[in-house]
Amino acid sequence: MTDMASVTNQKNTDPAVDIDLEDQTLKVVVEEVKAKMEDEEIPKGEDSVVTDIIVILDESGSMISMGDEPVQSANAFIQEQRKNADDDATITLVTFSIESTRVIDDQLLSEVKDLSDDLYSPGGSTALNDAVCATIDHKIESEKSDNVILLIITDGEENSSRRFSTADTRKRIEKVQKDHDWKVIFIGANIDAFAEGNNLSVDRGRCAQYDQNIYGNLLYLMRSTSKQVSDYRRARSDGDREADLKTPHMNINKRERRHRSYPQTPTNRMIMSPPLHSLSPPALTRTLTRAGL
Repeated sequence: MTDMASVTNQKNTDPAVDIDLEDQTLKVVVEEVKAKMEDEEIPKGEDSVVTDIIVILDESGSMISMGDEPVQSANAFIQEQRKNADDDATITLVTFSIESTRVIDDQLLSEVKDLSDDLYSPGGSTALNDAVCATIDHKIESEKSDNVILLIITDGEENSSRRFSTADTRKRIEKVQKDHDWKVIFIGANIDAFAEGNNLSVDRGRCAQYDQNIYGNLLYLMRSTSKQVSDYRRARSDGDREADLKTPHMNINKRERRHRSYPQTPTNRMIMSPPLHSLSPPALTRTLTRAGL
């Protein structure tokens, strides 16, 4: 080993030795930094966050006219989010009619599987307020109640909740958006989704309308929404507190529209007609008479 005193003397008289010593010192520092990085987990950023996702999907009887599209749409959303599952984010899927079912319960996005058709069986009425309020309450009571994306999908108005009112739903959505940094998206059909969503305190920029009678309308919208959600999650994970989440509006050219078609039988004639809750009393009477009811 070289004596330090002799090295010091050489520094004063030999520039080459001085440069070599500085180079060795730099190498030691670099190796120490590398070792520290391997031993410690380096965070993405001081403000990095994990964004959980909750999807509340209508399973009332009127959704049966859409066939397997609701399941395809949910899977398209899940598949897109799974591509970006590089954190501990979770997803919850709640289906609802008169009652609610937690089909996916706070499962890691990286581990969640696609839904099978047998997990979705439309029937019953639309207890939207009960589903939304119960789901929010359950999440707020969990260990992680902040920074959640809540996606609500329905094909009609609330008509059968027994526990919670529209005022209850509005109050809860206002609270989680203000106090817990939630982003709420409202997607609806057979209603004015922008007015209905806004009535629940959902920003109009996060409301979207789909046409239940046009094949692929919901699927297209869910894919587009999922991409927006992915962009938002990545931005927040990188520490961008100014990132915002918007929902794309449907804009399908009329020539691209393909309306659903069903066999003309007495049992399904009502399915082909407009939803009953959207009909005036005279039109409702005519619809029921044509169906033989």
